[in-house]
Amino acid sequence: MWRIAGSYWQSAALYFLAYSSHLLIDFFTGTKLGWNSTASGIPLLWPWAKEFGSPVILIVGVKHKDFPALFSVENLHSSLYELLVFGVFTVALVLLWTRFKRVSLQLGPQSNERIP
Repeated sequence: MWRIAGSYWQSAALYFLAYSSHLLIDFFTGTKLGWNSTASGIPLLWPWAKEFGSPVILIVGVKHKDFPALFSVENLHSSLYELLVFGVFTVALVLLWTRFKRVSLQLGPQSNERIP
């Protein structure tokens, strides 16, 4: 496994988080936004045939039946919607992370010694 964090387990946790978020995004992806049960479904218990999909659709999936559909206006709208939604989450997480790092640097290293 390619190390992307300080240790093996931190890297494994980041990989697991990325994969889990992809499954979560796929779970809420469908053909039409809203409470309409048009989810594409994901095989959570593969190799069994049961696919699970969300009754509420938060992300419109891209259409990729042929090459012209791949570069259609609908797919452009879908991509911009995802960029907006997940861009906001990403910026918020990065801001929280940098604030946490800045506060922890200002506090300095914490010792485990008791003060009598």
